Amino acid sequence: MSCPHIWKDALSGKLNEVTLKEYMRSGEDINGRATARSYTPLMGAILKGHEKVVQVLLDHEARVDIRAEDDSTALWLATSTSTKHSSSIVEQLLRKRPDLNVVPRKGTGNTPLMQAIVQLKNEKIVSRLVDEGANLEMTNSEKKTAKELAAAQFNSRLLYALLPAEQRASKRASVMQNFRAFISHIIWVVNTAAGEGMGIMRAVLGISGRRAIDDPLLNNLVPKELVITREELNHSTGAGEPPAKSMEDCMTFADFEKSVLDIVDTMGLNRFFPQNSDKLQRLTHGLVNFRKSNSNLNTPENLRGLATLSLYKTIILCDDSGSMCANTTANSSITRIKSQNNIIGRIADMTSILMPDDGGIYVRFLNRRVNWERMSKDELFHKLDIIDPDGGTPLGAAFKREVVDPFVASTIEAGKQLDSPYLICVVTDGAPNRGEDQVFIQELKRCLMMLEDNGYGDRVVSFVISRIGDDRSADRFITQLDDMAEFPDMVYVCRDQIDEGIGGEGLSDAALEMRLFEILTTPLLK
Repeated sequence: MSCPHIWKDALSGKLNEVTLKEYMRSGEDINGRATARSYTPLMGAILKGHEKVVQVLLDHEARVDIRAEDDSTALWLATSTSTKHSSSIVEQLLRKRPDLNVVPRKGTGNTPLMQAIVQLKNEKIVSRLVDEGANLEMTNSEKKTAKELAAAQFNSRLLYALLPAEQRASKRASVMQNFRAFISHIIWVVNTAAGEGMGIMRAVLGISGRRAIDDPLLNNLVPKELVITREELNHSTGAGEPPAKSMEDCMTFADFEKSVLDIVDTMGLNRFFPQNSDKLQRLTHGLVNFRKSNSNLNTPENLRGLATLSLYKTIILCDDSGSMCANTTANSSITRIKSQNNIIGRIADMTSILMPDDGGIYVRFLNRRVNWERMSKDELFHKLDIIDPDGGTPLGAAFKREVVDPFVASTIEAGKQLDSPYLICVVTDGAPNRGEDQVFIQELKRCLMMLEDNGYGDRVVSFVISRIGDDRSADRFITQLDDMAEFPDMVYVCRDQIDEGIGGEGLSDAALEMRLFEILTTPLLK
């Protein structure tokens, strides 16, 4: 049975006991499936972090062990989605005695406990799962246990949370003291590769003079295979190196180089950028030079975002429909096409700021068949100025033809590897033509599934979907997309106008630059 109204209200956070009963009396199923991924209303409320809606659904017998299309359950999703109510939602689910060790068919092979460690990093949830009987010996697709995943986080609280409740109560002070001493002796973190360049993190921890595993207080915390002595480490790998510094502490070329390598590993981009690649060297030089500039973006946090953005090929699918001749708002004198041109130029400038010779964006249109490759801001200035908006908004067909097929599908279907990570930006000023909204959604899902099925991580291809102007139909379309819980974090739907503040008495150039930077980097750094 279907549940359209229950699903919609659960997702928006508006569902309450009264409306739920009304919908159920009208024949809707509280456990109905509402999306292509077979999510239930309970799952939707969990993904959006609506604590009160979760409680209402559970009070009316929403089932916690229903499996989605990929075999994930409500608990698995709750431990995989960070919201301010994560702890409370997990607690509500635990009262219903869910399967604690469920593993989806695709992905990392992590259990809910592993997800709580890796995704939430929440020691309270970890300890509650342990207390309820979560299996500590299960391994994921990389043959890692929960203890090994926690050790790789270098987080004493997570390791402490994995102890049985009685040991946590009696040994808290001594465990923390010994762990802090233990952490002070960490001398190496090294990345290894598995399969076709799939990066995995292996922490190699050394204690001077003796094995850490010999300490009884750490025996339950640190897996033996992760611990070697300093002598063993130096014998097998040579002298150790310290971990990468944060951008704030980077002063030398070597400091920035380590930070760049850390970004590549964190984003899972090792397959594209080997450690000694020329591009990483150029990016490091760019960071060193930019650190001396007076740019509004020159802060430690923004430097990491800029470096990450520079690793991606940026593709923009632009709207060239007839409605782009209209003004952006009723009070603005600037047209939507001019506003879009301004945005495109700024993106081209921002993506090449660290590596001018490597930068440039890829531009495609809804109606025109043009392939503008690696375009700089100056090159775009003349080309964009002659674009004459005309035609409708075939968003789905254009997305398939201009983006998904040439950049992703054709490569994967030919058995080849993608040549680069991509940041794909989609801009529209109105609702798609009839039926094109569903085509767009289907193509986006197809692209995501293709990437997942072929072993590409969460950040190899990311998306920004946005709107130009204040058209109400565009706002409804964007809202519809943002309310679809099955899209992962690498799909960022920007509800606000991407061109807000351009022209007239709008934002300053510095404020516009910062706002656009935050929009572009949200799916990369989220």
